[in-house]
Amino acid sequence: MKETTKNQLINWIVAFLFWAVVFGLALFLRMDFSATAFSDAFFASAMVELLVLALLFIARFGTFDVLNYSVRRLFESFRPDNVVRWKTVSDFAECQKEKRKGNAKFYWPFLAIGGASFLLSLFFLMLDYSSASW
Repeated sequence: MKETTKNQLINWIVAFLFWAVVFGLALFLRMDFSATAFSDAFFASAMVELLVLALLFIARFGTFDVLNYSVRRLFESFRPDNVVRWKTVSDFAECQKEKRKGNAKFYWPFLAIGGASFLLSLFFLMLDYSSASW
């Protein structure tokens, strides 16, 4: 199996498992199996999935590089050999930029699963409103 295909498959599995955990928690902690509960569970899992997608996308642009550098320097200060891998934040940011350039992320699973979950939440919401007696 090619490396990119393997990474894409792992991303699909991670995205689906993350969605399934949030969906299961939203549905089974409520212990109500009506159309409204399914709509709420699908909507909550879709929004969490899309929020994770947004955070991954923002992190891809190096927004958290300074925070990441400071935490790494903190833990490096406790090492007995006191080896410093990066002298400045800009050195760390350049290293991370090169690493991100060679490691393209695959965002479609989060978008597809979150979008499908959102559409299913709309379906169950319409199902609930159509079955309500006026």
